Amino acid sequence: MGTMNSEVLRLQREMELSIQEKNYALAIVQSRQLLEMMVDDLCQKYNVHGHDLSDRIDALSDILSFETQDHFHTIRKIALNNENTP
Repeated sequence: MGTMNSEVLRLQREMELSIQEKNYALAIVQSRQLLEMMVDDLCQKYNVHGHDLSDRIDALSDILSFETQDHFHTIRKIALNNENTP
């Protein structure tokens, strides 16, 4: 778990730096990477499976509150929209 925590902290610092540098597109990509990392960790911890990030978030419904799931989906959608914007 120590490696996961250090990776989360590293990505969080990079995301904060991207925001300070006003590189918002990169910060959004990094937020999605951080979200995927957290969701994958929870799925592994609770032996939950899903085809894609959306499915994995939904599969965690017994672990996450509805509000947290909603926030995770919002981050996912914003990052997805950013990826599809030229």
